Amino acid sequence: MSEMLRHKAVVIGIDEKGTATVEVARSSACSACGEKASCNLTDGTDIRLKFKNSAHLKTGNIVEIGIEKNSFYKSLTAVYIIPLILMLLVAVITDSLTENQLITAGVTLCTLAAYFVYLKIRHNGQDKQSYKIVG
Repeated sequence: MSEMLRHKAVVIGIDEKGTATVEVARSSACSACGEKASCNLTDGTDIRLKFKNSAHLKTGNIVEIGIEKNSFYKSLTAVYIIPLILMLLVAVITDSLTENQLITAGVTLCTLAAYFVYLKIRHNGQDKQSYKIVG
């Protein structure tokens, strides 16, 4: 098993299906991140995650959650690095073929949208969560 990134979290609720909602206080790494304002994990100042099959937990429990570094880096690559490279390649190729900036922008944005639709379809619309309760 690879190394994990770990965080302490507090269980803030459990629904009737046994799904636990945990809240992770933002760390100093979050405050330095350029994406903190648009982070889709945040619901204000703290990050909330849901874990299925967590009926053994109780509200107020402190748990440790973790994500394998490899999984984290794969997600980072799929969501940030590949789209950036794809946009640059499509923009350069389209601009060299058309020399029309409006067409270049349109084709680049459509390609980016198609890539994210592909990611959504590839995961079948499932919320594929890589974080796990580890302690």
